[in-house]
Amino acid sequence: MSWASDKARELTFENYTHERRRLVERAILEAIEACAFAAAHEHLENPVIGDLCDAAYDRAVSDCVAAIRKLGEP
Repeated sequence: MSWASDKARELTFENYTHERRRLVERAILEAIEACAFAAAHEHLENPVIGDLCDAAYDRAVSDCVAAIRKLGEP
């Protein structure tokens, strides 16, 4: 294989990895947004449940941030 074809394959893989990361990040951020909406809604209906939703939201954000960071690791 020539250097050029090796380089082309490498760039294609990097582009794929970048696109995959972007899609995963978007899905994670949409999930966080949905959790925030649910927590806000529950506060209106039942403050105790709303507090539980807030705690779950905080944990979800932490987990999602960790997942996004792991996407960048080899």
